[in-house]
Amino acid sequence: MKLISVLAVVMGELGMGTILFVCMQRTGEIRASFFNFQSYLAAAAFLLMSIASSGSHFYMSYYFPSAVFAVLAAGHFSAERWKWGKALLALAGVLAAIFLAGQIWMSEPRTGSRVLALANVAAGALLFGWSNGAMILGHWYLIMRGLSFSHFQRATSQLLAMVALRALVLGAACLWIMGGHANGGKLPPPTSDGLFFGMRILWGLLLPGVFGFMAWRCARTGSNQAGTGLLYITEVAVLIGEILAGFLGL
Repeated sequence: MKLISVLAVVMGELGMGTILFVCMQRTGEIRASFFNFQSYLAAAAFLLMSIASSGSHFYMSYYFPSAVFAVLAAGHFSAERWKWGKALLALAGVLAAIFLAGQIWMSEPRTGSRVLALANVAAGALLFGWSNGAMILGHWYLIMRGLSFSHFQRATSQLLAMVALRALVLGAACLWIMGGHANGGKLPPPTSDGLFFGMRILWGLLLPGVFGFMAWRCARTGSNQAGTGLLYITEVAVLIGEILAGFLGL
C-alpha cells in the first residue's frame, strides 16, 4: 500500500475511534470543551483523509462531509446541546466508516481477506481512538479539579482491552496468510519480513500494552499527570504501529 493510502486509513482510524470514544463519555460531568476539542480533532482527521484521497479536490471527497458534520457537532457541544452534538458526531463517523469499508471491500479479492481487512481497520480505530481519547481526557483533570477519576480509570482499562483485541485480530490475520488463504496463497507469510513485522509488534502492541498498563496503574492511584505522560508515549507507539500495519496489511 502506498504511503498516502496508508496515511488516509490511519487518519480514518483516528477520526472514527475518537468519535466512538467521545460518544461513550458521560455528558454533563466532563466540560463541554472536552467534547468540542475532540470533535475538531475528528474533523481535522477526516479533512486530512479527504486531502490524502483527493488532493486539491478534497472538498469532493467522500470523506469531506464527515469533517463538516464533526465541525457542526463541535458547535453544538460548545452550546451544551449534547444530544445534537453526539448525533452529528455519530453521523460523521458512520459516513466515514461506510465509505472506507466500501473501498476496502472493493480492493480485496476474496471474502475472507475482506473480512480480515475490515476487522484490522476496526481494531486499529478502537486502539487509536482509546489511546488518543484517554490521553486527552487526562488533560482535563488539570482544569476540572473535582472530576471523578472513575472516567480516567475506565478509559485506561478499556485501552488495555483494545490492545488485546488488536492482538487477536493481528493473530487471526497472520494465521490466514500463513494458511495460504489470502490472494490465493500468493502472499508470503508475515514473518518473511522479520524486521518490519517485529517493529510492527513492538510499536503497535508491546509498547502500547506496557505503557497502557502503567497508565492504568497511575489512574488507580489518582496520578493523572503521570498517566497522561505515559499515554503520550502510548499514542505515538500506536501511530507508528498502525502505519507499519498499513504497509504490511496487518
